[in-house]
Amino acid sequence: MLAVPDGLPRPERFRVLRTPLPQPGEGEVLVRNRYFLVFPGLRPVVGGGVEDAPFPGAQPGDPLFRMAVGEVVAAASDAEGPCVGEPVSHRLGRREYAVVPVGACTPLGDTLPDPVAHLSQGPMAYAVLTRGAELRAGETVFVSGGAGAVGLLRTARARNRPHGRLLRHR
Repeated sequence: MLAVPDGLPRPERFRVLRTPLPQPGEGEVLVRNRYFLVFPGLRPVVGGGVEDAPFPGAQPGDPLFRMAVGEVVAAASDAEGPCVGEPVSHRLGRREYAVVPVGACTPLGDTLPDPVAHLSQGPMAYAVLTRGAELRAGETVFVSGGAGAVGLLRTARARNRPHGRLLRHR
């Protein structure tokens, strides 16, 4: 990003930069990113941020952050973690190559048929129910915005948990 857009982002405000290929240091791996999550919250990030948001606005020169899926292409000799060739996800976002701390990589394995499926909203919906809300058996679940991506998944997850009632508002 060359400048924070005023109004809608336009192509002339962005540039693809070529930089030397980074090398992983101690406890790091080099990941070649294949997929990047584009989400509605990215718009305010590109626009300079929103006051009191849980994430900062992007500044000129910053890569866009959020979940990315790629393949480990190099590892430091001491790196205990994903191996070269292994698909991983991380939160360092949009760039062709990222040097990622081993602890910030999540190996994807073969649990889903396509690595890009790991960018879905399912983990967010599950985390909201199991970690954010800390629901207990017999409690009522209210899902507002249940027609959106996260809301639909949250509703489906809530139906499969032992709660007293599920209320959904679209």
